[in-house]
Amino acid sequence: MGENQTVWRSRAVIVAACALVSAMPGKAAEAGQIYFDCDATPGHFSRMEVMLRPEQWSIVGSLKADMLYREGEWSPSAQLRLSEAEGRRWIGIGLTASVPTKKIVREGASVTIAIIRKAGDGTPSQETLGSLPLGQALPFEIALDGEHLTIKLAGTTRVMDVKLNGARKIELGCSTGDFKFIDILAR
Repeated sequence: MGENQTVWRSRAVIVAACALVSAMPGKAAEAGQIYFDCDATPGHFSRMEVMLRPEQWSIVGSLKADMLYREGEWSPSAQLRLSEAEGRRWIGIGLTASVPTKKIVREGASVTIAIIRKAGDGTPSQETLGSLPLGQALPFEIALDGEHLTIKLAGTTRVMDVKLNGARKIELGCSTGDFKFIDILAR
């Protein structure tokens, strides 16, 4: 697939994701709920951003890794971040994996779960929390209360000081794999 086709495919996925309202079986969808099927071919990425309204202070949903690819130096990864509008500071959840031998992995592997963070002009950092088998959903909640942020995921709750100035957005993205952002809802 050529570079222009990849760009247009990613744009089509983003437009479809923005328009899609998804529900889990037996659960009514809420207005503004996002389902983003982030399928990035080996060595490529796909992403989307959603600006938050001033009264939206928390994000809930689930992440899932369905397929991992191997492509040179590129590692399969996905991120969901709560960010300042200009992107200088952010905090969120990251899934990463190493694919040592096979070109495509659909089962029998896992991804590493981490809390990821960047403050101002600093270098991004991460706190590894554990692992998640392919195909298993990881529910999460991120809530901002003034300058304190609470992240709940993987059986862990972390409260940390975070300063996000001005307008905020949700950033969703993946590279070199098939990841699902399920029932993402800002409230």
